[in-house]
Amino acid sequence: MRQDIVIRGTTRTGLVILLPEEGGFDQVCQRLREKLAQGGRFFQGSEVTVQAGGRSLSEPEKETIEQILIESNMRLRSVGAGGDPVAEGQAALRAAEQTRRAGTLPAAALLIESETAQVVTRTLRSGQSVRHQGDVIVLGDVNPGAEVVATGHIVVMGALRGVAHAGAAGNAAAIVAATKLRPTQLRIANVIGRAPDEEEPLKPVPEVARVRDGMIVVETPTAETKR
Repeated sequence: MRQDIVIRGTTRTGLVILLPEEGGFDQVCQRLREKLAQGGRFFQGSEVTVQAGGRSLSEPEKETIEQILIESNMRLRSVGAGGDPVAEGQAALRAAEQTRRAGTLPAAALLIESETAQVVTRTLRSGQSVRHQGDVIVLGDVNPGAEVVATGHIVVMGALRGVAHAGAAGNAAAIVAATKLRPTQLRIANVIGRAPDEEEPLKPVPEVARVRDGMIVVETPTAETKR
């Protein structure tokens, strides 16, 4: 049972906002305002589908939610009952990541069907930027001076030498994975990691950065913690 608001980015339907099934409506509205404020300009201009789960919303309550979205320059598409419409895609992405970390699946298998994923089929060069409400997969390198910002995971099927910010709307469970993880700046949610002190040889398997105990750590599929 959800106890907090969840915001999903999808390439097909814009944003999906999942309301918690516990707490009073006034608390839900306050938390929604806080979540949207944390996202800053990231969500502005989005069309939104609200999923209320097991919560029953009256027409005045739906209008209140619509007004909150308007205040953040967002447009309500619909309000419906039920759960997370992209949960299966997210679960499959996590399952593929876990299997890859066990060393039994090539990194390319992360390119599964996922409504939240934007696939970039080129190398990002200095001055280029990708921003996406969801997961980002780059089929190439991210060079110094390039930037990738995502509300979900970031997976680079090459060398990551630029700036990467995963979980940009506050999702500290997001990961950054790359065949060679040497970013000029690495950020997950509000946690910032430092660049490595020295260059190391390219490894044959991706490295994964995630937040543990309030710090960004980088792990190999054998779960070695590097920093």
